[in-house]
Amino acid sequence: MTLATPTALKVTQLDCGHPATPRGIAAGYATDPVTDRTACYACTADIIRAQFRALETVTIYVQPWPGEREYHDARNRVQFTTWDGTVLGWGFGSIVGRWDTRRHYSGTIEGVRVHGWGPTQSGNYVTLRPYKGQ
Repeated sequence: MTLATPTALKVTQLDCGHPATPRGIAAGYATDPVTDRTACYACTADIIRAQFRALETVTIYVQPWPGEREYHDARNRVQFTTWDGTVLGWGFGSIVGRWDTRRHYSGTIEGVRVHGWGPTQSGNYVTLRPYKGQ
């Protein structure tokens, strides 16, 4: 899904049947690059969940634990979210290597234990997959 702002394209009704998000950091809507269908961010989160269940892989954003300003809290907890902040799951980030450049993430999305590698900064994305044997 690609993202657009409602002011840029003046869309009033999306293909999902909802209006675009009117304002704020998550203003706009998403467009499926294959079908060109538009969807609000709530419907986009549902699409991402369905893709995860079908494909067993998901690329999502890593955000700080609620109430924390730092990238991770004292227990290295993080949230896995869509671009607009819809929470898909939670997990932990463990620093790997001497220079703190990569982190191994593990957690749960849709009741499935997942893991993957990603950068150490908040707001970056990571691709997660289920653990083998689930």
